[in-house]
Amino acid sequence: METAAVTPASSHFGIRILVADDQRVNQLILEAFLRKEGHTVFVAGNGAEAVELHRREQPDLVLMDINMPVMDGMEAARRISADAGRLPHAPDLPDGDQ
Repeated sequence: METAAVTPASSHFGIRILVADDQRVNQLILEAFLRKEGHTVFVAGNGAEAVELHRREQPDLVLMDINMPVMDGMEAARRISADAGRLPHAPDLPDGDQ
């Protein structure tokens, strides 16, 4: 019986991921895991930082906590969604009312 080595898809490509969480331990765990999988990771400690990082780095994926200081995750998601028409690459985000 032959076995084939399985190569994770992330070794073929990595995506740009924004992690927004005010808990440092959560940031560290997610960042370590995602980088190990071959992704580029940007970390924000609150919603305002997340909006700014999103505008500057234009990630492919956003992982965001809802409850954060300065600006919560829902408001940050609304602002990122509002940027969709102004940025060359912005994700389509639900507005929370769906």
